[in-house]
Amino acid sequence: MVTLYLPDGQILTTHAGTLEEILLRLDMNPYEILVTRDGELLLADDPVDEDDVLRATSIVHGG
Repeated sequence: MVTLYLPDGQILTTHAGTLEEILLRLDMNPYEILVTRDGELLLADDPVDEDDVLRATSIVHGG
């Protein structure tokens, strides 16, 4: 299972896929969150493996 640490302290698990697939599966907007793996920023189409540990950071934006 993929482990995703959220900024609010929650920890979610899900199955592998692209980062975009995972975020959408977890009802998260891929344009409002940055995700890293081992300190490296992931792009939406990057593959995520079953044993990966990810860390999410919210993007704050205004208009």
